[in-house]
Amino acid sequence: MLGIFDSGIGGLTVAKTIKKICPQRPLVYFGDTARCPWGDKDAQTIKRYTKEIVKFLIEQGAQEIVMACNTSSALAKNYLEKQFPQVHFYNVIDPVIARIGAELKKSEKSLKIGVIGTQATIKSRIFERQLKALNKNISVSVKACPRLVPLIEKGETNKKIIDSVLKNYLSGFLKNPVDYLVLGCTHYALLKKPIWKILGKKVKLICSDQETALAVKKNIPANLKSKTPDRFYLDSNKRQLIQKIMRRKVWMEERLCRN
Repeated sequence: MLGIFDSGIGGLTVAKTIKKICPQRPLVYFGDTARCPWGDKDAQTIKRYTKEIVKFLIEQGAQEIVMACNTSSALAKNYLEKQFPQVHFYNVIDPVIARIGAELKKSEKSLKIGVIGTQATIKSRIFERQLKALNKNISVSVKACPRLVPLIEKGETNKKIIDSVLKNYLSGFLKNPVDYLVLGCTHYALLKKPIWKILGKKVKLICSDQETALAVKKNIPANLKSKTPDRFYLDSNKRQLIQKIMRRKVWMEERLCRN
């Protein structure tokens, strides 16, 4: 069983892509919708949240766990690996860095990389550190986008509101164009179309869902077959939004953490 957790519904983009690439892999998903967003929380709080959720996923039979939250990947990865050495963890940052590393090797010019993410992820400077480790001369520009996750969790459908918020956050990338824009939050994969509309298709978007799914696929036995149903634990009020993202009906149960 593969466990996946996120601060809310954003990690469903990772779950959907994993099921597309690895349909034989049963999964259990936990979205911490009651305490979302995590992007404005301190590191100790995020570590406490993730420890609680990982314990729950292990109780559900998870042997491998995807941290489908950039904030937890940035602030709690090493902590969780020490707390639960029996579990193999995937995070959503390393696969993205590996993808950019591959692009750097193919490019004949110095690439300009942009990163958008939550306040906590941007404050951690994890993308900047890891990208500079690939090439110290690489150009990296970042932008915290705190309003995006609440809008997505709300299921906001007013395009004018979404476009207005995005234009404000992306204005710097319009003035100083980048070659690649890293969507440093799994929620942002749901905004690819309006982001492209603002920045243009010349900017290549790198999302963690595809890169993480490919990383998971590498460790799946070729002969794996399972009829175990997927399970999703989130706020039941989000059922329609969840099924819209997953593009299918899902088994879902309400289980919310508090404080």
